[in-house]
Amino acid sequence: MRYFLLALLFGSSLPGVAAAQTRRGVLVEAGPTVTDWGSRAGAYYLWHLSDQWVLDLGATHSTWFPRERPAGQVTAGGHVRYLIDVLRVVPSVHLGVGVGSLLDAAVAVTEVELGVSADYLISRRAQVGLTVSGVTAVFGEELADDDGKMVGSVTRMQVLLRFQWIFGETW
Repeated sequence: MRYFLLALLFGSSLPGVAAAQTRRGVLVEAGPTVTDWGSRAGAYYLWHLSDQWVLDLGATHSTWFPRERPAGQVTAGGHVRYLIDVLRVVPSVHLGVGVGSLLDAAVAVTEVELGVSADYLISRRAQVGLTVSGVTAVFGEELADDDGKMVGSVTRMQVLLRFQWIFGETW
């Protein structure tokens, strides 16, 4: 019985200890697409779930399709990121999903993103890096591209510069 009470007391204190060591922060990234005309900028709030797993949620603005719609599209979404910590350079792979709309038309957009990143640790709080990813945008209806061809989705490769700031507890 005594061990049960000790285990209960110790076990109930673990979530507080784990929460005290949770790293949170902000991530801002921006850059051009490399397979066609366009660019993308995003801002995210991030949670380090463990030393290897990160979840980020935020919003992006893309001006990458089609050219006659320079207002672009806005999406809200997030990524699950797996970190491979190597000294001051931290490579990672990520999978992201987002939903949103074209800005100049009431057309829904769903995005799926797969990419790799490498961040350099300036300090325990600040990181800069580079992301290379592919993003597929699926539209709620077919749209005409520059050549008048109707398309329901588009895939682009992009290179984004990243800046992260960690607040709260650091490791």
